[in-house]
Amino acid sequence: MLAEEFSALDRDAKQRLLVALRASMLTSPTAEETLHPRWLSSGEPHQSFPLTDLQAAYFTSKHMPEADPVGCHTYLEFQVIDLDVDRLERAWQRLLAIHPMLLARIDPDGTQCVPPEVPAFRIVRYEVASDSDELDRHLEALRGEMSHKVYRPGAWPLFDIRVTHTPGALSRVHVSMDSWIVDAASARLLYRQWRLLYDTPNATLSAPNALFRDFVLSMKAFEGSVAHQRCANYWAEKLRDLPAGPPLPYRSQHEASRSGAQWRRRLVRDVPSDAWHRLTEMARAEGLSLAVVLLGLFAEQLRLASGATRFALLLTLYNRPRLHPQIDQVVGPFTSTSIFVWEHRPGNSFVERLHGYQKQLWQDLDNGYVSGVAALRSKATSTHKRPISVVFTAAFGPDDGSASAPSWLDAVDYAVSQTPGIDLHFQASMHTDGLRIVWDVADGRLERNVVDALFEGVCRRLAALQTTGLTEAKDLLSKRALSERRRLDVVSAVQGGGNGAPLTPLQQAYLAHRLTNPTGPRGLVYREFTLASFDPGGFQIAVHTLIARSAISRSMLLVDQATFVEFANGSYLVPIDDLRSLDASRCAARLDQTRAEMENTQGDKANWPFFALRVSWLNDGSARLHILLDLLIFDGYSVWQFYDDLLRLYAKVESESMRQGITYADYARARERYRGTAAHTADRFYWSCKFRDLPSGPRWPWQSAEVSPIVWRRYAIEFDRWRVLKEYAAVAALVPRRTSHGRHGRLP
Repeated sequence: MLAEEFSALDRDAKQRLLVALRASMLTSPTAEETLHPRWLSSGEPHQSFPLTDLQAAYFTSKHMPEADPVGCHTYLEFQVIDLDVDRLERAWQRLLAIHPMLLARIDPDGTQCVPPEVPAFRIVRYEVASDSDELDRHLEALRGEMSHKVYRPGAWPLFDIRVTHTPGALSRVHVSMDSWIVDAASARLLYRQWRLLYDTPNATLSAPNALFRDFVLSMKAFEGSVAHQRCANYWAEKLRDLPAGPPLPYRSQHEASRSGAQWRRRLVRDVPSDAWHRLTEMARAEGLSLAVVLLGLFAEQLRLASGATRFALLLTLYNRPRLHPQIDQVVGPFTSTSIFVWEHRPGNSFVERLHGYQKQLWQDLDNGYVSGVAALRSKATSTHKRPISVVFTAAFGPDDGSASAPSWLDAVDYAVSQTPGIDLHFQASMHTDGLRIVWDVADGRLERNVVDALFEGVCRRLAALQTTGLTEAKDLLSKRALSERRRLDVVSAVQGGGNGAPLTPLQQAYLAHRLTNPTGPRGLVYREFTLASFDPGGFQIAVHTLIARSAISRSMLLVDQATFVEFANGSYLVPIDDLRSLDASRCAARLDQTRAEMENTQGDKANWPFFALRVSWLNDGSARLHILLDLLIFDGYSVWQFYDDLLRLYAKVESESMRQGITYADYARARERYRGTAAHTADRFYWSCKFRDLPSGPRWPWQSAEVSPIVWRRYAIEFDRWRVLKEYAAVAALVPRRTSHGRHGRLP
């Protein structure tokens, strides 16, 4: 109706129209109500109701114990002086009457319900002698029973509380609780209220008017809305190209089964309050939340550890929308999830990347009425080689002013949690003394030393931020992590064994050139040595001994697999040219002929042997040893090692290198495992930075590269003042290294 039409109505017509409009506004949902769910009070607290997305995921996992035989569960211990167990038990019984979800039962049909009666719960009590060994055995057995307990559908209670009492005043309380019925905020509320009711038994504590059941039904009713479908469409589009989770340093299946793959271990680091406040203010000055800063540090450590440039993380979210004024006082598993897709953007600064993470998180939260678990379930038909087994949680809920109230959580000195299918769970939460960083790790499946080093790297980087600010880290991964990764690469290669030695990138380049240019130049090294005296039999024995001790010297190349394979025995008969009866000119001609023949010995071959030896026996009793080595199996260092080992064996002098416990195949397999690890990524990052502004090579005087034939000439200098140089270096506190300097030039 236009304004002119409304003005033309009489008074009674206007009043009737306004009443109708007001009634329409009261009965029709507002725009705000159509965008968000509304609280629905069902009035039927003891009727069955559906599981949340996350509860349903836990339910499914407990029917697939072969995948990961754990529940989503938290176990903790705290000590109390002069504990009154009866009073502690009565305080917990009051909580059972206040919070219905503590009574909840997950039924085998995939629903849940809260019975009308409040059953009695009794705390199990143990009396243990003061002997430390007996106490240690008791705690080990009890933790083995409770810390990884799996609660089954239909069972009650979904928690367990026990007390170990020792002679004296100290008692230890053990609590196991399934995440089917609580989230992190619920746990904080429970332990705070439990402490209040224990300290002050007459304290007044009433049940909230809101029920978790009403929350679940309210969210279920919203699922048919346009706004909910918008969220579903957002996640369907985002997950269209969903990457896998980050690669983790997994143990071999044999080691994992032997060590118990289901066992979790907890790593903890506390950040003092003053440092926490500095970090918070630093993030706030950049327009960032501390949760985003922690997520950025964690994700970039995973990148360095894995070498992945794109991966997905599972995020847990504080999911208590303001649908009811007392929703924060309700105990229940409100936790929701989100999928965070991380991509490496080296062109952006650290702060720019953090802003990108925060923007993505806000977009995801704007579409948070569909959880990450639900989005993944709708994408269940897709296949991923690597599941998302890493979770990030920043448990920074709204501050209701109760964080400083006494809580049993303040006294916790042992804790561990686990989630089926999750091998690494990063958790950050506020404590009375500041920020606490916790990693719960699938210890049986992951390499412990590597995980410890990565945890150390995150904590070290977090500490460095207090002085450096949110700047790019020069050393994003700790040296300990790098060295530990390299050590494990070699150790695992030696212990794991394997068939063959894969070619390195340089070897692959040599082989590719040789196969595509069979008549072109090859990677060969030729040298001659003079033997003052020559024993043909002794020299042949030295050669056979060297081949027997060097696995790579008796390896054949499988060209189609780009792999060297060792064979058991290798026999090489050294040709001997007896030149003792020749005059000087004829002897020199024969030596020149031998050099030419040696250069063409290998031809275009890619087969054993990858070396050639000949001896010219001269008329003065000495001998000229000709050695040609193929760079397919020799590098600059091993060339000289070959010379040294051969000549020492001939002289019957043992070489230190001959007693090494690893082989070239061990190195080659370790190198393959090294690719994609933290050390490889850090090394690659260093060189990518170094080559970012790489200048072109020198300009040579010739005009065209198509010059034929190619002739190579060596230019060398003999430096005979080495001892003098060492003395000068010692005065200057320098350490000169003995090197061979030569220049090679191509002649037009």
